[in-house]
Amino acid sequence: MRRKRLTIGLIGAGLVLFIILVAVAVVVLQRQRAVLPASVGPTVLITSPAPNDSAAASSAVAIEAAAYGDHPIHHMELWLDGEQVQTFYNQDLQGSAPVEITFYQLLTSGGHVLFVRAVDSHALIGQSLPITAQGTMAIAGEGPFTLITIEPGSTLDETLAAHDTDVAAVLPNNPGLSGGASPGTTIAIPVQPEGGHQENPPDTNPPAPPGNA
Repeated sequence: MRRKRLTIGLIGAGLVLFIILVAVAVVVLQRQRAVLPASVGPTVLITSPAPNDSAAASSAVAIEAAAYGDHPIHHMELWLDGEQVQTFYNQDLQGSAPVEITFYQLLTSGGHVLFVRAVDSHALIGQSLPITAQGTMAIAGEGPFTLITIEPGSTLDETLAAHDTDVAAVLPNNPGLSGGASPGTTIAIPVQPEGGHQENPPDTNPPAPPGNA
């Protein structure tokens, strides 16, 4: 009987000790979680341009963005067509006030995808939603023109060669091509008059009668 009571007492003491250990572990985990930094990266917004906006090709486009979060913003990056093209480093790392920045970026003719990424002082990363922007080609001179488009998977040179021309020939009417062109770009090709160019057009004026001697 004594042995049975002793066994029951030991089991009860073990259960009490187990409950105490579990309670201590819960308290420790809660305290550790309270001191851990937030695991959410900064919020990043592109305020300009609006999605699907157009801009003249080979001109500087103002890309305005803002970033904010629980920690100071360390730097912001501009990404264009999958490549990081510009970086802004924040000089004020003492507060968590929003950081607003304007990037100026040249766009070639055609469609582009851009987004802005922000990295805070805890190396947490936030990214804006990607937007599309269209670089439009300005056409110089008077027509008539044949308009062609660079198809996906093709290049500027290949497209022009398929129409028996090249960049040098169409550049005067498409000045934006000096910065290159991507698929989706529309190019104006001057239309030659039927029969080609006449070097010596016929003289439609009859000869003057000879004067009297």
